[in-house]
Amino acid sequence: MSSLMPPTGIDIACPPPGNLQANTLYFAAITAGAGNAAAAKALVNFLRSAESAKVIKAKGMDPA
Repeated sequence: MSSLMPPTGIDIACPPPGNLQANTLYFAAITAGAGNAAAAKALVNFLRSAESAKVIKAKGMDPA
């Protein structure tokens, strides 16, 4: 669905059936050798937040 969001003039009545969608999972992790582990942790925490979920949904994706 996110690929259909940017064009103007498209009205989406409902999402396509699951077999017609290509779902992509995105993961975030903090590696042991992270140069700035505190910033990485802050980013991961933000991506898991309700505030971030609103933006993710607005862009046509499903938050975890």
